Amino acid sequence: GKVLCTDLPWLQEIGRPRPSRRLPVVLTPDEVVRILGFLEGEHRLFAQLLYGTGMRISEGLQLRV
Repeated sequence: GKVLCTDLPWLQEIGRPRPSRRLPVVLTPDEVVRILGFLEGEHRLFAQLLYGTGMRISEGLQLRV
């Protein structure tokens, strides 16, 4: 490539940096049961609904009952 009208052949060899991929945290079924066990009432129902359907929190909050 050229920079300020100067030929820089080594510039072609430089690659693009790759963004790091973040893996999601996955809970075991036992961990899910323990977490749900701490919740009561509407909070537990909401958490069970999200977990059981794979719904996002924002999607669950938009539900109208």
